[in-house]
Amino acid sequence: MIKLNVEEYCHNCPDFTADVISHVNNESEGISYHIITCEHSNRCMQIKKYLEGVKDD
Repeated sequence: MIKLNVEEYCHNCPDFTADVISHVNNESEGISYHIITCEHSNRCMQIKKYLEGVKDD
């Protein structure tokens, strides 16, 4: 399974850098999953929260 986990504001971002988390559940069956995020996702989420707070003031 491959899951793309990015926010709407990530689309067309010039700083987007893919960060892939991979995990093999069962090596004998070869079941695995990969989650793709941006390595800057935490930074951008904090900026978004800050700007939402400033907008509400």
